[in-house]
Amino acid sequence: MAASATTVAADLLARIGVVPVVGPSLGGVLSAARPPEVAAALLLLAALALALARLAAAAQRASDDLDKIPGPWRSAVPVLGNVPECLRHDFHRVILNWCDQFGGPGGGGGKSKGGDNGNGNGNGNGNSNGNGNGNGGGNGGNGGQGGIVRIKFLWRDTLLVTDPQALGVIMGRGDGALDKAALAYAPINGMCDPHRSPNLLTSPADDAWKVIRKAVAVSFSFQNIKRKFPVVLSRVNELCGRLAALGPDASVDVDQAALRVTLDVIGLAGFGHDYASVRQDTPAYDHLLRVLPRCFTEVMLRVANPLRPVFPRWFKNGPKGEIAFKMFQKEMGMLLHQMKERGPPDDDDHDIAAQLYRVMAEHPEVSEARVLSEIGILFVEGFETTGHTTSWTLFNIATHPEAQRRIAEELDSLGLLWKAGAPPPRELELDDLKRLPFLSACTKEAMRMFPVVSIMAR
Repeated sequence: MAASATTVAADLLARIGVVPVVGPSLGGVLSAARPPEVAAALLLLAALALALARLAAAAQRASDDLDKIPGPWRSAVPVLGNVPECLRHDFHRVILNWCDQFGGPGGGGGKSKGGDNGNGNGNGNGNSNGNGNGNGGGNGGNGGQGGIVRIKFLWRDTLLVTDPQALGVIMGRGDGALDKAALAYAPINGMCDPHRSPNLLTSPADDAWKVIRKAVAVSFSFQNIKRKFPVVLSRVNELCGRLAALGPDASVDVDQAALRVTLDVIGLAGFGHDYASVRQDTPAYDHLLRVLPRCFTEVMLRVANPLRPVFPRWFKNGPKGEIAFKMFQKEMGMLLHQMKERGPPDDDDHDIAAQLYRVMAEHPEVSEARVLSEIGILFVEGFETTGHTTSWTLFNIATHPEAQRRIAEELDSLGLLWKAGAPPPRELELDDLKRLPFLSACTKEAMRMFPVVSIMAR
């Protein structure tokens, strides 16, 4: 420290006037300088020392404040931090316990992971948020005030935030808002594209992000969704027919059934590709219906263990996860190839594939690797989110007879309820959804209680 300060002082004196600095001692420089120049240099050095002292004091105060935050950081292992406790497939339960133990009223909600230089937050009945450098997360309590929990991700501090007001600031757009944490999202990038290109979920809001977001938003406009609603209805009706054929005594995995519809709808409505998931009894091992869950498992394991992608063979099913990523990337590459083969879309075609094609044609700075990652993230964001939310909603309704009765009354009032001995109900229309307020409320309550995606890394 003393040597570097001497060098800085010598260089400063040389610049204001007198002697070239070629390895001089500070004393030699001072003796060669004129008194006014020496005084000016000393004043500058004093100001610099004062600024450094204030910075050091501020850093110490910040450290002191951080030390007041409760959490398992006090028992962290040197260098590894609290990571060893999370090296298990259900690591979110470990984080849940931390939030319940240290986070105060409200606990946390849903699985959450924080990221490099930032926060991870959840949403639902109490949320979880990591803040600082590293990864963290939490799982839900019963809402309420929430709190802040400090852990160590390796040697870096991470805050698990379950306080709704703090989350509002962190996830907002004003002062105190934090950008996405690239390190926390790296496993998702690695899943979507072999070059680990970012996408709408993982990229900061740069020019490419804005261009792609603006283009894809058109695909989710009400008018475009209305055009695609018959696709959704057709596949749902097909599923209902298959389930009815099984008979009343059959045991049905509703979550799997919902995922099949979801995958078919994404493929057909977004890219004009039919995965025919509803029509298959047991899809092949390389079918996307089976590949996606393996990929999601690998993503979560890599989030919990940053060494896993570097040394996959050191860890259980590491090579299997790598193969799943390659299968997924091959499937996304096929969709990209089909999109390019079809050529320029019609003017009234606003499907996701058409919009991404326009991005590639009008913005050559957006690479094919980036578009491949965008195709992948649309499956990541839409597959399990929609499927699991549907199954949780149906589970909640099935376990609450009073809610079932009210929904039946609501459907009956619109002529949509099937009743034994009565004529078949009319077909559901998209505009009917806004006339089903209680059913909509049940769906939103399911998302609040069991948020499928409750993580955002900052």
